[in-house]
Amino acid sequence: MQPPVASSYVQDATDRLRELYGSRFAGLAVRAPAPGPEPEDDVEMELFVILSGVVDLPRELARMSELGSTLDLEYETFVPITPVSSDDFDSPDNCSPYLHLSIIEAEYVA
Repeated sequence: MQPPVASSYVQDATDRLRELYGSRFAGLAVRAPAPGPEPEDDVEMELFVILSGVVDLPRELARMSELGSTLDLEYETFVPITPVSSDDFDSPDNCSPYLHLSIIEAEYVA
């Protein structure tokens, strides 16, 4: 996915997630592979939806599945979207998988 398309995808995802989750939507973080001759995997970008409160992974994945599918069809790509609780995202004990992410939702408050 080219950078302008990625930026549009992320903005559309942010808008739709804010509409879906309302005040529970705490932010969005993105993982993109480091630039280099060969990417580590086939995923060009991955989104982490930061939600306040308890995150029941199967329930949240089902809840946002239509949103993700719609975006993927509109942009002719596949971007994995994973929900994560703001507590897990912010916890020093649990944050190691999230250290390499860039928070792109300006309203995210730790």
